[in-house]
Amino acid sequence: MDIVWGSRDDLKAFLSEVRKYPLLKSAEEIELGRQVKKLTELKAGCDTITPEAKQRYAEEQGISLSEVERIIVRGRRAKERMITGNLRLVISIAKKFQHRGVELLDLIQEGVLGLEKAIDRFDPDRGFKFSTFGYWWIRQAIARLTASNSRALKLPVHIAGKIAKMERLSMEAQESQGRSLTIPELAEELDLSVPRVHELIQCSKRCVSLDGAQVDQSIPNRFHRPSHHRSTLEKIESPNSDPFDRLCNAEESDKILEAINNLPIQDRAIFILRWGLSEDRQLSAVKTGELLNISKDQVREREALAFKSIKEKLVDCL
Repeated sequence: MDIVWGSRDDLKAFLSEVRKYPLLKSAEEIELGRQVKKLTELKAGCDTITPEAKQRYAEEQGISLSEVERIIVRGRRAKERMITGNLRLVISIAKKFQHRGVELLDLIQEGVLGLEKAIDRFDPDRGFKFSTFGYWWIRQAIARLTASNSRALKLPVHIAGKIAKMERLSMEAQESQGRSLTIPELAEELDLSVPRVHELIQCSKRCVSLDGAQVDQSIPNRFHRPSHHRSTLEKIESPNSDPFDRLCNAEESDKILEAINNLPIQDRAIFILRWGLSEDRQLSAVKTGELLNISKDQVREREALAFKSIKEKLVDCL
């Protein structure tokens, strides 16, 4: 089966394709596993099956080269059939690792690689079901991917595993007890020291993009520009910033409101309408002039004076 990765449409097509392949029965797993095992023995640690390897294997087993070729063909078909028959298992495990910073398609792809390793190492004569044996290999491959790719700073796999367990315990406690676990409780659950848990908490902190758009919920809605989200970089204070550039700072909102309320009635109305402070919708100079029965030039002139007055009051307060 050729797997092509791409958009979510490709994901839907892939999931639809997976449903066409029936699950393997126990007897099929054993028979296919034995065929793959013969192929693995033939490869004997080499990446490709060379003519020398075929000749050596034929002499060791006392069979002809044509029989060796049949073993290769059967082994490869058996491996492909075991992969297609266990794709549902890969998908079910991959879904458990969603929302960890890695796309589902990438999780499935890495799970398929883990599935291939499990098939190569599976011994059907030991009596274990392949799903039991393959689960660990698939899960390990996906867990390693999320540990290395879900963070800007890569963490060792064992550290990422402890952080994931710590987050899971905290979530379970929040759901069952309605509260988060304390540091000593986490240390007891994880069988670690309290300082070690503090280190894990520090490691678990994620990087934030300076350009990432965010909405500051502490700022009153009347000071939000329409359809404008402030990035983290915009929220970092500059020592040389203009006082009026700090309009959206919640700590100064009371001073700004006081400065606006001290404006003449007409200037205050113009400023509120032009900046959209009442309805989160900015009006043009023409529309504002029509509402106040003045010309658009007068609106711009009075707005500039109001702007200057508010700016001077803020400078005086600093």
